[in-house]
Amino acid sequence: MSRTPYRYRLIEIIREFKADIIISHRPNDYHPDHRNTSQLVQDISTAVNNPNVCSLAKNPAYLYVRDRFQKPYPFTPDIIFDIDSAMDTKIDMLHCHVSQFYQWLPWEKGWLDEIPDKEDEKKRWLKKWRGQQDIDIADRFRDNLVEKYGKEKGQKIKYAEAFECSEYGTVLSKKELDQIFDF
Repeated sequence: MSRTPYRYRLIEIIREFKADIIISHRPNDYHPDHRNTSQLVQDISTAVNNPNVCSLAKNPAYLYVRDRFQKPYPFTPDIIFDIDSAMDTKIDMLHCHVSQFYQWLPWEKGWLDEIPDKEDEKKRWLKKWRGQQDIDIADRFRDNLVEKYGKEKGQKIKYAEAFECSEYGTVLSKKELDQIFDF
């Protein structure tokens, strides 16, 4: 492994937090920063529990966030779960990223003039826009939600998250994933 400062800094952060799971973008993301971060995460996955580099007892599991890219293969979730009760908290967290959600992305999409001035209106706007992505996940993977939660609850879930397991690091079983993401 090359001794780049970024690799060692990321390993230090994982060691400091004793991370069990690392969530990143897939390596074929549209944004160069996302692709580079994904590559960095993959690169350190072979060294993070190497005793000559890092003394973690267990290599974390590496998960990819959902995307819409089709090449080289479409996103295939290994875990999908209900986030209805956490959606407002998620929006509160996203709301903190002003440059991403109220400047850069709206500018890129031509929506900058749609951003409200008041904070509470901004959150409602963000929930409508960003929440739709989580509604789309629930709708796209409805069969998975019904299988996991049963027909009655699975059909009612409005917002969902999904992750794909990376082949790097610790590979979690379906049972382990369900236990970790049991909200």
